[in-house]
Amino acid sequence: MTLQQGSLGPIEQRTLSDVVTSRVRKAIIRGELHPGLRLTEPSLASSLGVSRSPVREAITRLRSEGLIVGSATNVVWKPERSDVDEIFSLRTAYECLAAEWVIDGDRLDDQDYEYLQSQIDHLGEISEDPDSLSSISLIGADEEFHGYICRQSGHGRLNELWERNIARRRILMHCCIRSRDRSQTAKRMIEGHRFILDKFRRGDLASIQARHREVNERRAKRIKENLVASCRVNRSGVRD
Repeated sequence: MTLQQGSLGPIEQRTLSDVVTSRVRKAIIRGELHPGLRLTEPSLASSLGVSRSPVREAITRLRSEGLIVGSATNVVWKPERSDVDEIFSLRTAYECLAAEWVIDGDRLDDQDYEYLQSQIDHLGEISEDPDSLSSISLIGADEEFHGYICRQSGHGRLNELWERNIARRRILMHCCIRSRDRSQTAKRMIEGHRFILDKFRRGDLASIQARHREVNERRAKRIKENLVASCRVNRSGVRD
């Protein structure tokens, strides 16, 4: 019996700084540590019940991901409308180029199609389990599906760029889906992933690229609307 790709992986060994980084990252993505908030090592260490050393390491990592910015202080990244346009136009470019390399190079085999289908099935399972259905799980499922295709493209530099912007994309994706019905969002993702998988099987590059442009333009528009609404709410003194 041959194991399917992705069915097993190495056991993750996590240090305290890994745990702190993950906790702070999730809090930033979810907006619990809101954009523009100044972070200090003592306050984070106190909130998490740890020493300042793992907090310092976490801040360094999150700064490298672009989630924390500022030259003299540590401030949670606050996306602007221009950031949304740039990040999602880049995502469109990455996905369209990956699709071109995959199809032109005939880089997906039966095992790859099985794995992508298993990710669609996994998303379906998430959508039916209220305990698993969260913005983080939806974003993760979407990233794995599209990220896998990018990895299979064989384009090393493309994959470097895809990974480099992933943390900020997560914040914007959360902004896109946070106010939506998550079960409906999951269904739309499943439909979209099925469409793309079918077009890959058919070698229909034009349809795949058109779909990527349509979806990313729609997401960018919604996120910019949410950012404007959030600014209005914050100016009124009420948290969104």
